[in-house]
Amino acid sequence: VFLIEQNLIINNTDVGIGLMDGGATNEDFRAASIPERIHVFNNTISGNSYALTGGDNLIALNNLFINSLVLGLKNVDAGSIAAYNLFWNNATNFTGSVVDTATTLFADPLIDPNYDLQIGSPAIDAGTANFVWNSETVLDLPPTAYLGAAPDLGWHESNFGAPSPTNTPTPMPTDTPVLPTPTDTLTPTDTPTPTLIPPPGTVPLVDAVSTGTTAASSITISHTTSGTERLMIVGVSINNDDFETVTSITYNGIGLTFIDAVNQSDDARVELWKLVDPPTGTHNVVINFSADLRRSAVAGVITFTGVDQTTPHGAFGSNNAVSGTTATVTIPSAPDELALGVFSCETCTSVTLSAPAIQQWNLSEPLGGREEFGAGATDAGASPNVTITITLGSSDHWAMGGISIKPGNPGQTPTPSDTPTPTETLVPPTSTDTPTPSDTPTDTPTPTDTLVPPTPTDTPVAPTDTSVPPTDTPEPTNTPLPPTSTPTPVSADIVYVSSSSGGSVGGVSFKDEDILAFDTGTQTWSMYFDGSDVGVTADLNAFYLDSDGTILMSFQQAVSIGNLGTVDDSDSIRFEPTSLGAETAGNFSLYFDGSDVGLSKNGEDIDALHVFTDGRIVVSTTGSFSVSGASGKDEDLFIFTPTSIGSTTTGSWAMYFDGSDVGLNSSSSEDVNGTWIDSSSDDIYLSTLNSFSAGLSGGDGSDIFICHPTMIGSSTDCNFGPGLYWDGSENGFAGERVDGFFIGR
Repeated sequence: VFLIEQNLIINNTDVGIGLMDGGATNEDFRAASIPERIHVFNNTISGNSYALTGGDNLIALNNLFINSLVLGLKNVDAGSIAAYNLFWNNATNFTGSVVDTATTLFADPLIDPNYDLQIGSPAIDAGTANFVWNSETVLDLPPTAYLGAAPDLGWHESNFGAPSPTNTPTPMPTDTPVLPTPTDTLTPTDTPTPTLIPPPGTVPLVDAVSTGTTAASSITISHTTSGTERLMIVGVSINNDDFETVTSITYNGIGLTFIDAVNQSDDARVELWKLVDPPTGTHNVVINFSADLRRSAVAGVITFTGVDQTTPHGAFGSNNAVSGTTATVTIPSAPDELALGVFSCETCTSVTLSAPAIQQWNLSEPLGGREEFGAGATDAGASPNVTITITLGSSDHWAMGGISIKPGNPGQTPTPSDTPTPTETLVPPTSTDTPTPSDTPTDTPTPTDTLVPPTPTDTPVAPTDTSVPPTDTPEPTNTPLPPTSTPTPVSADIVYVSSSSGGSVGGVSFKDEDILAFDTGTQTWSMYFDGSDVGVTADLNAFYLDSDGTILMSFQQAVSIGNLGTVDDSDSIRFEPTSLGAETAGNFSLYFDGSDVGLSKNGEDIDALHVFTDGRIVVSTTGSFSVSGASGKDEDLFIFTPTSIGSTTTGSWAMYFDGSDVGLNSSSSEDVNGTWIDSSSDDIYLSTLNSFSAGLSGGDGSDIFICHPTMIGSSTDCNFGPGLYWDGSENGFAGERVDGFFIGR
């Protein structure tokens, strides 16, 4: 058995742990099917392009796989198993691997700059001491090997899961005279003798966090509670335009108690509610409001352990302002306490917590015109108070409130007692020697700026008919662009493409329903989305990789998709993956119903798709396009500003890019059939049906080129090139037609 244990493996350009075969030593990400037994236990693997690749008989337990620039686990399969691990902030968590998701965490591990777990980390006590695989016991740790109820995940065992041993000295005997010979009666003396001193209380720990949003009259949130000396706090952030408040909160039918609230007029409100000793297990938190909300609300449910059950928290601290981009709240606190702050704003666009506070939740209800942003954070207690600071994405009304959670089992002061002899003082047990990680130096080069795809979420939430904030389509400007460099891919761009036909490239076979990934740094191809794995057989002719890990897609013709039934070629659906690559799996839902917003003619099939972070959708169509607000042809791009999406799609159209204004109308082959827009520069990346010129030396349907716009909208102007961004023929894609692409940057 090969044992890889208690290592910190960080920032490798290629792989943290990569398995090769055939005597090869030059890493090529082959993820070899090594048959030998390999144990990968209690490692922290962070910031590598890939965390772990390969293995047919590999067992990975109690690890942190985090911040992988390309992929966490690749092809850890066959007789392998990955269990009791944590995945976080990987471009993709795993593909082609056997992962026990029931024991796997997908959460921020809350590590410090030394990659050690901080107070409140979900990785504390989240591992396993015993593991049996295929009737074989592969891990059996004694209780002395870890602190707390179970081993932590990662390379170092923290001391936050259980009280740290205290150095209480053994009391020395008092000066009470000792008789030379025993007598039947001892005369009591008035010498004060120390009595047993319990260990001082430890800092309360975060047990679990759950969240929810609503624009209705209530929220129901499922929450799981565990541990001892428990306290539940529910923080509710409300955009209270009609001065709405919370009327009641229950957990498993038990009512919570109102703590306090703070308003910023009718634009932002924070309320805190509590329940001491909530029942363990998984139950619903039900929050009821005084009315059907005119706008919306965000709620965070957080449970703590190790809390004083008589006086669980201190005084309420609050603050608010009508404007500003910095929000603060000062909370009365003390050492060994844990401060909690809750934030609310109306339309501040984003919320960023300032260190040393630890973010516990941060989300928004994005309904158009009804927005609300809410967040919660904790910070270590200090005397006389703690200040939690938040940076707003834009100046806005805001409110903040908070309390400090008090520790359970506080220390006691010795009191004198009339004792005939010194009492026996109990000495706390000596701490055991925590296993020390082996000194495994990693001679790791500094990683390049690898550009990565969005991260698929492993527990996708199906989208609902969600309204999104309307925004104004950018007005054309006449601002000249600065000189641009040759538009070759920057280091390690990943070019995701779908083809109009099937074939093979770089050793990867594909069909027209698949999405391939080409790594411009390593010049390697891989399968990203295998359509046939999830029942897709139609040509995928437009897609967009959203920042939440989902894939938005449209097809060349109407197609039957699982429980969605028939999806029209003017629609877009959302795929929420649970795994990607050679073994693709996940769920579909309707994202955009074209017929709801005028896409009803044969030529109005979507064949290019891009989505801005504010929810606006850019499309091109296979033929002429005519709807309320815009009309054009197949070389144009149109922008849709939604007020709702899903099975009921509503919004407005406008022209975004007029291809005829910049020469993309000299032939039918210049139909724009793919686009991606760089949010940092507004450059428009394009592909066409076949040959094009557009001020360049020319190209064909396998290529991608760039428009550097100086004006957009109904009067479009831009500079092309110089040269192609991506030449398909130079990268093995000659003869293929790009009919959808995305740039991972």
